Amino acid sequence: MAYLSPKLVMFSMAVLPPVVGGAIWLNRRMKRQQRLVQDALAEATSQAADTLGNIRLVRDFGQEHVEYDRYARAIDVTYHTALQVGRSNALLEGTVFWGVNMSLVAVLAVGSTMIASQEMTVGALTSFLLYSLYFGIHTNGMSNVYADLTRGLGASQRLFDLIDLPSDPTSSMPHDGARPRAVNILARDDEVDQQGIEAVLRHVTFAYPERPDEIVLEDYSLELPAGKSVGLCGSSGCGKSTVARLLTRLYDPSSGQVFFDGVDLRTLDPVEMRHNIGIVAQDALLFDRTVRENLMYGRPDATEAQLIEAAKQANAYEFICELPEGFDTEVGERGVTLSGGQRARLAIARALLRQPRLLILDEASAALDAVSEQQVHAALKAALTLNTGRMTTLLIAHRLATLKTADVIHVMDHGRIVESGSFQELEAGTGLFRQMLDAQSTASTA
Repeated sequence: MAYLSPKLVMFSMAVLPPVVGGAIWLNRRMKRQQRLVQDALAEATSQAADTLGNIRLVRDFGQEHVEYDRYARAIDVTYHTALQVGRSNALLEGTVFWGVNMSLVAVLAVGSTMIASQEMTVGALTSFLLYSLYFGIHTNGMSNVYADLTRGLGASQRLFDLIDLPSDPTSSMPHDGARPRAVNILARDDEVDQQGIEAVLRHVTFAYPERPDEIVLEDYSLELPAGKSVGLCGSSGCGKSTVARLLTRLYDPSSGQVFFDGVDLRTLDPVEMRHNIGIVAQDALLFDRTVRENLMYGRPDATEAQLIEAAKQANAYEFICELPEGFDTEVGERGVTLSGGQRARLAIARALLRQPRLLILDEASAALDAVSEQQVHAALKAALTLNTGRMTTLLIAHRLATLKTADVIHVMDHGRIVESGSFQELEAGTGLFRQMLDAQSTASTA
């Protein structure tokens, strides 16, 4: 093109700076708007999932119209935000199209005067116009690709934010590149000498990453002797469950150390370490699978005899046999076809089937009725008796009566241990444990 007419090239390119500047501004605007679209869509999806997950509650309270209106508003926000992206995209394409056509108009106008003054032939102008047209078509195509790329970057920003989040704590590799040490692998039936883990928290201070200014545990120390049963109690929010999360290394302490058998948890492989732990939480989470698949989730290679034995230890075998398909009965989403007590006992059986060296019971019966709670307590008592010495147990409880089987009980308050002793010793005292026990006794008789 410059060979045909440098003068025409200069005039045809004169419109490029404002067009390019406008395109860059519009693309940045679209990127921000596309991020808002993804945020709005995520909010609408979250509201729908929340409503569907609690559909029974919605129907019980007759709030269908309220939830419909909430979702409609969320969708409306998504629609209008997406509409802004569409307008910006249309403006971008229009700007580029206008720039290309204005360039052609400039070439025609200047080229006509050049032909009149015999500075250029008609054939040369025709060739220049053809080249300009090709250039304009490809420029428009490039702008469309750039617009698509910008929208994609805006839409994927949430994914990039997720990727940038701190990952699950991993083992600290030695400087020599050797594999990290791992606590003894899960013992099986033939390993009759299995011993419980000795777990120690030493001068631990911890705050959750989302609330860094709110200290949950401060200079906290706790010892779980190997093969013993240790109870933790205290008011809600005192840090009991946080201790369990540190022991399973869902979080690392801000300062201080956690040890398994004298080895710092940060030097252990998290997956291998967790193979030694069984946990039963307050919410007995079950998959929408069979009873067998749920029980074998933590130990897929378990034999039928081991499966039955774990079910018996958890006082679950009898009700499992009464199910339509026994161990092959589908439990439904989150175990909806089972009662709370049945779900809790299945969770206990699942934990026991792993033959863990450390068993954590985090208020396993707190949400159950009196009958179900009694059944779960009987199952726990039997399981702990059978595994004495082979398994270290941490009993986290709000209801103090569940701690009678513990060898030692630690009472927590505001992230610190304020009392320790056996159930009988604490019951005979006048401290916080006695106050909580009296309050629960009064509440149960009221």
